[in-house]
Amino acid sequence: MLDTARSYANCGWHVFPCKERGKTPLTKNGYKAATTDHSQIQTWWENRPTANIGIATGEISRFVVLDIDAKNNGEETLKEFGPLPDTPVVFTGNGRHVWFTYPDHHVPSSAGKIGAGLDIRGDGGYVIAPPSIHKNGKMYAWDIVHHPDKMALAPMPDWLVDKIQAPPAPHVEDPDAPILDGSRNATLFRLGCAMRKYGGTETAIAAALMIVNIQRCKPPLPLAEVQTIAVSATRYVKNKKTPF
Repeated sequence: MLDTARSYANCGWHVFPCKERGKTPLTKNGYKAATTDHSQIQTWWENRPTANIGIATGEISRFVVLDIDAKNNGEETLKEFGPLPDTPVVFTGNGRHVWFTYPDHHVPSSAGKIGAGLDIRGDGGYVIAPPSIHKNGKMYAWDIVHHPDKMALAPMPDWLVDKIQAPPAPHVEDPDAPILDGSRNATLFRLGCAMRKYGGTETAIAAALMIVNIQRCKPPLPLAEVQTIAVSATRYVKNKKTPF
């Protein structure tokens, strides 16, 4: 893991350790601690040799990922859109990550905005990278044909850029709908931002998100991660970068 994390850093990709067989950051500031500094990377993985490798996406690492979630019919949704160019691909424990170069404009991370089972990992996001282990025991692995050693990252296709830049469709939150794996963080963060917008304190937001997490998230997130989401929502709105 250490050698691979170093190799990613050499590509200019900012890495950080995540929980073994999981996606939870092991750093105090989450993906914001991501770095290309070899001494820091060595310290992290010497302390946790089997930690999964997270890579911050977006402008910081100059790439964007289309996350295709097979469990939520991502492959079927993709058939409704245009083709994908030849570009590096990672097989995850539940689908594919398709990597693209970062464009000359802001690309926000999103969950389900462009279609069912299709998420964008851009600014403010991260991905788990090979040879990390998924919670189901499968190893994240580069596609042998579409491997970064064999081809450069391609630009996003026009149809994907249009989908990302399109305004979100009006949506009414179903207060009883289950929140599935793959959209838990984004949904709780959005709810936290909504509370903060109307004056909710960090304590109140955290308490409310804990309840939503237990009642609706399938499966629930670790309580520490929910607390982190509440803190992030408070700071995000405080800095006037609301997602509304």
